[in-house]
Amino acid sequence: DAHSEPASALLFSRKELLLFSGGNDRRVVAWNPADGNKVREYAGHGDFVFSIALSPDESLLATGDWAGELRIWKTATGELVKAFNTTPALTVAQDQNP
Repeated sequence: DAHSEPASALLFSRKELLLFSGGNDRRVVAWNPADGNKVREYAGHGDFVFSIALSPDESLLATGDWAGELRIWKTATGELVKAFNTTPALTVAQDQNP
């Protein structure tokens, strides 16, 4: 299922070869870029998702929303590991993997 509102964050996974999109519909979706099919969804944010980052081994996915909620997920399953609130400025993630 495509986002019902604009996507505001994109991240490409080098290891798993997935494209992650976060949107104003409060969802993060993992896509197979080869065929465009949805692989899994990470749902539960209360506001626009605008920040996505992967751990160096790509086992964990971090997502941040406009209200300052940060969520950590198991990338492979979509299972929520932890959610906590920060200030909105702290939810901006940067992919530092070369």
